[in-house]
Amino acid sequence: MNTNAINPEVVAKHITALVGVTVTAKKGLPTDLKGKTVVCVIDNEATELACLILFDFAAAGGAGAALSRIPPAVVKDATVRNTLDENLLENFHEIANVLTVLTTAALGQRSILRGVKQGKDSEEPGLKAFIAKATTKICIQLAIQGYPSGHCAFLFA
Repeated sequence: MNTNAINPEVVAKHITALVGVTVTAKKGLPTDLKGKTVVCVIDNEATELACLILFDFAAAGGAGAALSRIPPAVVKDATVRNTLDENLLENFHEIANVLTVLTTAALGQRSILRGVKQGKDSEEPGLKAFIAKATTKICIQLAIQGYPSGHCAFLFA
């Protein structure tokens, strides 16, 4: 696996290219990602779970909102509620799909976004087990111009 394919600069570059506002990123720590998360489920070519990308609600909501210029106040509300509304979730799904370019490079094989989960769906036993067993964790702090800052983590088994 080539974990060098995923770093703060490249993540910021891909999100910036999609949302059209400046995104900066720096290396984070596993302890930075706190509370409930939005989980991007990534499969490999054999349709086996290969990677999870976890975003806190500020980062997921900020990226989703920036994509179609939804006001930042909507993201703050989503962060308080720990849930993205339909528009934010749909927009964030597009962000997650773009990030599979990075997981493909890291895995050395095609990766496919199986889905984006939040709430009870993100707490499925299989996902929790994958998180607990993840041997590679790449943690990143994101700042999206005009939107709340947040954190994400790429987890590989």
